[in-house]
Amino acid sequence: MSFLFIQDENKKEKKNIMISEAEIKQAFDKLSQNYGKELAALVEKLFRLETRNFKSYVFKNTLGAGLLWNEKIFSNKPKFCVYLKPVYKNGIFQGNKIVSENEAGAKKYCYVVFSNIYEGIKYVADYLIRYKKENNFLPALRRWGGFPEYPEKVLKIKNIFVV
Repeated sequence: MSFLFIQDENKKEKKNIMISEAEIKQAFDKLSQNYGKELAALVEKLFRLETRNFKSYVFKNTLGAGLLWNEKIFSNKPKFCVYLKPVYKNGIFQGNKIVSENEAGAKKYCYVVFSNIYEGIKYVADYLIRYKKENNFLPALRRWGGFPEYPEKVLKIKNIFVV
């Protein structure tokens, strides 16, 4: 599921995992070698969209693309939880704001924490392979994003690491 985060610096604990751009590029190089350039490029686009170019609060705390934690699937993985509240302007959804658990309208979301960036991008690559249809990744992207226009949003993203 894709979330747009509006961060409130006063309402969150900072627990960022330090990772360099070189480490991220190295992980995508490895993915490209193991899965092929086409899939690695697609995973980079998805990550760039989901993590705001590897800068989002959730990415910095999980090394993942916002994968929601599910006890049945990820009981052996750590989780990172935040409370989110939707933000609307003139009745139009603008994103989710990270808030305290006591704020009215706050809902708890927990995300899978990966041990390293390669593990996070490899999970997405495996997911896309699992849900593609007849060598077409669009159904898998649609399933990941949760709405019909999601693949088009991903495909518009410019690659930097896998070119």
